[in-house]
Amino acid sequence: MKAAGLPANPSDIVAKEVAIKPIEVDLLLETFQKQIWNKEIKAYDGVIDLWDLEDVLIFMMDNCSISFGEWKHQFIVIPEENGDHLHFEIRSIHNSIEAEILWVEDLFNDLSHYPTGSWELSGFFEDYVEHFEHLLLEANKRIISWNQVCSNYKPIIYEKPPIEDFKNMLFDNFFDMVVMEEFQYVRRDFNDDLNAFLEDSIFYPIHLHHSINNEYIRFGSFNLRFQIEQLEEIILVRLVLDFDGLGCEMILVEEEFSPWIDCFTVGEFEVIIDTIIEHGVDAIIQWNEFLVGGENSERNNRKANRITG
Repeated sequence: MKAAGLPANPSDIVAKEVAIKPIEVDLLLETFQKQIWNKEIKAYDGVIDLWDLEDVLIFMMDNCSISFGEWKHQFIVIPEENGDHLHFEIRSIHNSIEAEILWVEDLFNDLSHYPTGSWELSGFFEDYVEHFEHLLLEANKRIISWNQVCSNYKPIIYEKPPIEDFKNMLFDNFFDMVVMEEFQYVRRDFNDDLNAFLEDSIFYPIHLHHSINNEYIRFGSFNLRFQIEQLEEIILVRLVLDFDGLGCEMILVEEEFSPWIDCFTVGEFEVIIDTIIEHGVDAIIQWNEFLVGGENSERNNRKANRITG
């Protein structure tokens, strides 16, 4: 029997290196149900709060990574900034590739503050389980679509992203939406001297969220995009590559910043953006080289590195 979402004959898969085994939904769902049920039984008032749910999801993250070849499925759990949600992701990670494939990301909401009649408590349990099942099934849907692509061709990223245009757009956004807005409030303190303000001013990671979150540039059938999220104790900055029509994205770079400890000047903002984008390009090149690694022709090696040309 073949695994769902993969061709019957493995030799039919053109991109075997990046074909992904679908998630074992029934097994993972059974484990999740047992863990959440144990939490409900042990709870003093029968209410499963967000801390209980976080314990269960962290248990899943630590104990339910499913490996297949050099790949593994990984759950990621991060508390949200306001404490009312848990940020949850399902990724596939390769042992030797920097880029990670993100299949789904969503929130688990805190249901414990709703009225607590017995039927509502049962509903909390079922709601959590149903939502977890929905995310597993959605991830599998996208994995199957991905494998269908890999059955026909290798997902090499041939197009060169317009890096300088992207950097200029990001800097313009930051300057217009953060620097100039801040300057309007304090310009009298600097005698309307913008240069004096720039020499004296520092900015924080939250300013990245205000100015460049979800900003993207399109090239070929891809979007290169910054994704910035304010979570409980960190600002998460990602450079991702969106794939047309597949519903998944590739995380090229992921950096964490402390919301109020990390700070930077305007010049340092440019360095941060340059560094993240440079690492993102390196991750794309590594991905391409991995896909053509078994083919020694000079032509294919040129393909892998085309984006730097």
